[in-house]
Amino acid sequence: MNLKSILICSALSLGAQLCLQAQTIVPPNIDFETGTTSNWNFTSGTIMAIHTYSMAPCSATPGLHTITSGTGTDAYGGFPVVGTGSYSLKLAHDTINFNADAAAYFIHVPATGSYNFNYSYAAVLQNAGHAPSNLPVFEVNVFDSTAPLTLISALGMYVVPNSTGFVQSTVDTTVHYKGWTNTSINFTGYAGHTMIVSFTVGSCSSGGAHFGYAYIDATGLTMNASTSVANSSASTNGSFNLFPNPTSGRINLQWANQATGNADVDVYDMTGRRMGNFQLAMNETSGQKEINLGYLNDGMYMLNIRSQSVNYSGRTVIQK
Repeated sequence: MNLKSILICSALSLGAQLCLQAQTIVPPNIDFETGTTSNWNFTSGTIMAIHTYSMAPCSATPGLHTITSGTGTDAYGGFPVVGTGSYSLKLAHDTINFNADAAAYFIHVPATGSYNFNYSYAAVLQNAGHAPSNLPVFEVNVFDSTAPLTLISALGMYVVPNSTGFVQSTVDTTVHYKGWTNTSINFTGYAGHTMIVSFTVGSCSSGGAHFGYAYIDATGLTMNASTSVANSSASTNGSFNLFPNPTSGRINLQWANQATGNADVDVYDMTGRRMGNFQLAMNETSGQKEINLGYLNDGMYMLNIRSQSVNYSGRTVIQK
């Protein structure tokens, strides 16, 4: 082989590696580039002491879960209201009413390969001068929905003097902000799992007189260079459906193109407590069965369906 051929082969090989490194999976609207909040899940309520929350599922609420676009800048920090692309999400605003608001996305990690989840955020929080447990807060939490629900990563931020990355606003000296920050979470070891990425903002819990809000954006899953190309068709998620959703209690489990046999259905609340267990008799490759979750309180729940051939996680919202 002559030198020219060697160089061409080397270039092709390097190009293939770069394509592998650059491979990115963008789940539907995880980046808000439809200009809507579709495929995201929202909750809203109040903040309690020590950064605990009382929230219930809701539709995206303007002013609390707001799509941002254009070239505008934040009123306190002066940074762009859009992180990447043409749209981002603003979570909460400068209110003083004990509010707590959250946005979550369910991400299915391909069954083969190793991936990082890439996202960015910006935060605006008032320094209330209270104890840290009562300060406005911005949190990023990632859960593995596989039973039992497991917290795998957490990032909590509140403003105290000299907080890392925060800058004092020139508009209001009680307000501190952190401009757009890019970060990632390693999903290695979670192939085939459904991960829940949750962003939460809570205002001051001591008198409710100080606010916090944040901006979020995401670019998707990027394959680590050392892994093979993922085969997302290996997932069984597309062969299951839960409806109606939300439900007052009764929910249908519908499946198609699955191996026959019995499967375990476990129901978990969002703290990881198992709230129920059912047997799903899949006597046919396609079918449907109703289960009654009417004994549960209103809220969001995870359903995990497992057998030798099935590995499915989905969520349902109980609204009575």
